[in-house]
Amino acid sequence: MTSKGRSDWLKLLAMVTMFIDHCGVLLFPDADVLRMIGRFAFPIFAWGIARGFKYTRDRRKYMLLLFGFGAISQIPYMWLNSRASMDPYTINQLWQFLYSVVVLFAVEKAQKSERGWTKLFFAPLALMLAFLPDAARYYYPQWTFSYGTYGILMSVLFYLFEGKWLQIVIGYFALSYFYGYSSIVFLSRQPDLSYFQSYLNVSQHLNTLKRYGSYFQMSGIFSQSLSILALPFIKAGEAEPKRPFLPRLVAYSFYPIHIALLLLIRFIAF
Repeated sequence: MTSKGRSDWLKLLAMVTMFIDHCGVLLFPDADVLRMIGRFAFPIFAWGIARGFKYTRDRRKYMLLLFGFGAISQIPYMWLNSRASMDPYTINQLWQFLYSVVVLFAVEKAQKSERGWTKLFFAPLALMLAFLPDAARYYYPQWTFSYGTYGILMSVLFYLFEGKWLQIVIGYFALSYFYGYSSIVFLSRQPDLSYFQSYLNVSQHLNTLKRYGSYFQMSGIFSQSLSILALPFIKAGEAEPKRPFLPRLVAYSFYPIHIALLLLIRFIAF
């Protein structure tokens, strides 16, 4: 039996590296190597969202699963930080992925519509929706929407350039730089400037970026760029015969369960 668009080996790799990453967050905050390994997880999940959106037989059910398990995960996720203290304003990744699906709907409409006015409506709508989480965080910094615009655009990248790996690699490097740049925009926000006005301070932000480490060393604020090392695994998983071996709900249920388990260990052991 095969399942188009699905690679359970990739899903398992993402789950393991996510678990290692969260061990670093909750149990071993000084072990940077755990967080570095964890950079593999998100791009694999973002790729899976793009594939799931494209190939799922029932998008409504797919979105309901993301919403339902996102709701279940939200409670333990609010304690997923180095202090293991409650942060009610942080939003878990399953809801981030659900929002990415909404953006992908707009992208699909803009891409496939034969009517010019429809493209002119849905293309700006998709862009606006993609940037909305970061804009909201700029004005309300207490809210944390997981990977925000960067994560949403990653799923869009995998969706638009499926199988076109040169474009994916180039786009991924561009996204990595965007992530660093947008982080600086957030960190240096000024009350008298709007979100988009702040984005236009290009020279100032580029100079600020230099203080956060070299991009090519993937250090400092560019550490998320290490996630590009997941691309060869994604490419290999895309090429393999799709023979599912994991029940469909395993990845969804693993998310809240492993966070709750690590929190339990943290509260008992520390």
